[in-house]
Amino acid sequence: MEDLDQDPLTVLWTLEEATPENEITINNATSAVATFTAPHDAGSLTFLPCADDGRALEVCDTTDVSVIPPAPTILSSSPGSAPAGNHITLNGTGFAAGNVEVFFDVSQGLDITVQDDSTILVTVPPGLPPGPVDITVSTAGGSATLPGGQGGFNHEKRLYFAQFGNGDGTTTDVVLTNASAVESVSGRADFLDDGGLPLPVGTTTTGDDEDNDLITGPLSFQIASSVPFLIPPLSAATISTDGQGELVAGSVVVTADRNLGGVIRFRISGVGSAGVDESKPLEGFITPVRRKLGVINTGVGIHNPESEAISLRFKLRRGGQQVAQSSRPNFPPGGHLALFIDEIFCSTDTDDFNGILVVEVDDAKKAAATVLELGSGTGEFTSLPVQPLE
Repeated sequence: MEDLDQDPLTVLWTLEEATPENEITINNATSAVATFTAPHDAGSLTFLPCADDGRALEVCDTTDVSVIPPAPTILSSSPGSAPAGNHITLNGTGFAAGNVEVFFDVSQGLDITVQDDSTILVTVPPGLPPGPVDITVSTAGGSATLPGGQGGFNHEKRLYFAQFGNGDGTTTDVVLTNASAVESVSGRADFLDDGGLPLPVGTTTTGDDEDNDLITGPLSFQIASSVPFLIPPLSAATISTDGQGELVAGSVVVTADRNLGGVIRFRISGVGSAGVDESKPLEGFITPVRRKLGVINTGVGIHNPESEAISLRFKLRRGGQQVAQSSRPNFPPGGHLALFIDEIFCSTDTDDFNGILVVEVDDAKKAAATVLELGSGTGEFTSLPVQPLE
């Protein structure tokens, strides 16, 4: 390269403000045309090209360049379906461009973590309608949307029932209702043991008509840990356990593709029956409890709806004062716990007790609970309120 006098020119490209953190590499820095490599979030850069013919003063100028990161792409969601509060992984490209936001339809995702340029971890926000949900990732380089449905993301509706029992004369009915006038609801009811593992139970599924012809799922008796169902519009289905064998206990998780309602109904031979609404996941709750030795006792069933272990803290109160406390660390994901008050506070005298139980979950995680009061006489079987802590 030469100037007007045909003198050879020496060229050098530099950055006006070169700092190590820029991570910018200038290629062909001594050529008339230079290229550079920069991270997605480099922003605006000012280059300083200088030319020298060896005789006159060096001549320099400035060139401003804006780095525009590439628009993201979303290839998949893993898993493809999940309820609110669960973590999912988004796979794609262009996620490291900065200013990352994730939306589920119009609801912003929670706890967004950009692991690298191709991976985002995000928590499904509450309030989404069940069914297909579009996911949009917005970055400094633009935005991309993964359509909901097949190949995309589906928001699951889940109902948690923290306590069920079957065997030795005890039966449980899971009663599910579909309030939609136009859409059927399909899903499954999973029976889980104390460790959160599948628990096979003898069940029969029936509809709300005499001939059971409203239910297209399996009607005959089966022994299974997962029972599928399909409920037509404005109909109901009941999944009943058979009461056979030794007594087993655990929790039930109902997963559906649309909104549905549900209650669980217990029948204990010689005692009576009680119906309990779904157990909502809570960060903490309060419930009345009482115990009189040989007469009445309060039992607490707890389910861990989280995908990881949680730690529980139990506090027993009476007259506005705490009288005992205990804890349960490392309660497994999907796990079930069923204890009477004297078993939770085994070192405290509860032979004649009337008070309050407070349960707290550490680290802003949640637990679902059912509380039952059982007496020694027929009909003394009552569900108690579970109120979230404020």
